[in-house]
Amino acid sequence: MSSINYKNTNELVSLYNNNSFEELIYKSKLLLKKDPNNYFLNNICGMTYVRLSNFKKASEFFSKAIKINPNNYEAFNNLATCLSYLGKFEESVESYKKALKNNPNSAEIFNNLGNTFKDLGKFDEAINYYFKSLNVNSNFKNAKNNIIKTLAFHNPKKINTNPFFLVSKKLQSLNIKFDRKKRISDLNIKIMFNKWMDITKDYFNDLEYEYSQIYRLQTNDLNCERHHKVFNTFNVIPKNCFGCYKVQANPKNVIDLIKLYLIFDKLDLKNNNNRKTFCEIRPYIASTYVGLIYCYSFDEASEVKNKLKKLYSKFIDKNNKILIKRGCSEFSLAHPDYKETDKRAKNFMKYDESWSEKEKIVDSRIPERDKLSKRFSNKHITGINLHDVLSIRNWLIYAKKINDYSYKKIYSDKLNSSYMDKNLSNQLKIRMDNFSSKN
Repeated sequence: MSSINYKNTNELVSLYNNNSFEELIYKSKLLLKKDPNNYFLNNICGMTYVRLSNFKKASEFFSKAIKINPNNYEAFNNLATCLSYLGKFEESVESYKKALKNNPNSAEIFNNLGNTFKDLGKFDEAINYYFKSLNVNSNFKNAKNNIIKTLAFHNPKKINTNPFFLVSKKLQSLNIKFDRKKRISDLNIKIMFNKWMDITKDYFNDLEYEYSQIYRLQTNDLNCERHHKVFNTFNVIPKNCFGCYKVQANPKNVIDLIKLYLIFDKLDLKNNNNRKTFCEIRPYIASTYVGLIYCYSFDEASEVKNKLKKLYSKFIDKNNKILIKRGCSEFSLAHPDYKETDKRAKNFMKYDESWSEKEKIVDSRIPERDKLSKRFSNKHITGINLHDVLSIRNWLIYAKKINDYSYKKIYSDKLNSSYMDKNLSNQLKIRMDNFSSKN
């Protein structure tokens, strides 16, 4: 007979929901001494250790829960997630498949399987499981987004009549053409974008796509996620970021941002540097439209700047300034001297070697999955893809909201996005003021 009652259950659930994890562990272990084979107690302990990022301990509790009740898909799913974080991708796949035997109609588990195959670098299998997720729930947004993001860097071996494949293939077949001898016209952008929308709108017009950054990652992953963890945890700048410089362009309107995207797609650089274009939605950054090229030294950044300046002046706007900045904008807000790029300046900031201990602490907490995953090691496909078109559509919605009326020159159909509504809700006036002050 179970020693846990309704009151115990509610208390533990309440502790979990309130992030009182240490207290939850303490009380659960007291109850487990009386009832070690209680499925609920083992499962909630596992879930709590996941929240504490102790995936090894969590997997032990989920394994015990499975022995107690091998017909419950939840523990198999939870164990698979832990194994993935531990970098044991093959074992994770097997656990997810066992979860599916007990719950074959779970869109979430199929999607999780897709993510794990992506970690293994098996992108065709990943896409296959994302589609299986949509077969269960055709409106499951995570699976749709995962398909679109995967198709931005991977061409599947087998193409069928699925709309994702058909649209991607049609977009990829388009050649980005503009006169190499003169400025890219607004009319040219209008013709191109409307052609892209004609291809996508029958299937994806109502898709709420929650992305607005377009990458062309052509070299190794910069590991920015790790570096931000270091900064956000200890307010220190990682050593790697002291060698990071970025060449920055700030297009004056959304049409010029699209033009810059086209240039970045075809841009030929000696070191094939990573680059991205986006509309700024971080409330503490004053920019509106941004294009960045990442470099590994100031000298390299200077070369890239000179090349981009010539191209920008020739094809977009001869009056726009191209800048060299250091690392991420957040870093300079916390450490103002970091923004100085001239090594000869007295306030040029150098790495504080005492920070290395803090970096080691963060690295010790990073899951093996993030160190071993192959999902970040692939180059993006050049040319138009579905992710790009849907992101640019979000740029136009952004432009509409901040009173950048240039968007009307290229697209007249109705545009809405709850994603943009949410991101701009508390900063709309600031964004409108930022834009108007620069135009």
